[in-house]
Amino acid sequence: IARIETGAFQSLAEHLHSLDLSSNRLVSVSKDAFSNLKAKVNLSNNPWLCDCRLQELIRAVELVAESSGGIVCDSSTQEEHVGKAFLQVIADTDLCNVYKKTTDIAMLVTMFGWFAMVISYLVYYVRQNQEDARRHLEYLKLLPSKQRRSEESSTISTVV
Repeated sequence: IARIETGAFQSLAEHLHSLDLSSNRLVSVSKDAFSNLKAKVNLSNNPWLCDCRLQELIRAVELVAESSGGIVCDSSTQEEHVGKAFLQVIADTDLCNVYKKTTDIAMLVTMFGWFAMVISYLVYYVRQNQEDARRHLEYLKLLPSKQRRSEESSTISTVV
C-alpha cells in the first residue's frame, strides 16, 4: 500500500479494533484518512517522510504500543532526523511549529519593511516642511516691512 485516501476507513470506524499498516510503502498520509477511527493502528516499517503531516497523524491515531519505535524517518525536511524514530524526533522538535516560525519571520520582515517606509516618508515630509518654511522666511525677509515703510514716510514728510 502506497496511498490511503481521505476517509478510507470511515465505514469501518465503529467496527474496526486493530489496523495493521506496517511494512508497506506509506510515505505520507493525511490524518483525515483516519477520521473517527477508534482502532489501534500499526504504522511501523514504512518509508515515512517526517514532517508536520506525520506529526498530526501520530497525534490523531491511537498507535499499537509495540509499533511506536518502528516508525522511523526515511526522509525529512531536516537531514538530522533521517534514520531516527519519529516519536523521538517529535519529543525534541515540533515539526509543525517550524512552519509557524517561518511564517512569523516573514510577517516580522514585512512589518519591519512597512515601518521603515513609513519612517522614511515621515523624515522626508518633515525635511520638506522645514525647507518650505526656510524658503518662506527668506521670502518674508525680502518683502518691505511696515516698520521700514513708516520710517520712509517719516523721512519723506520731514523733507517736504
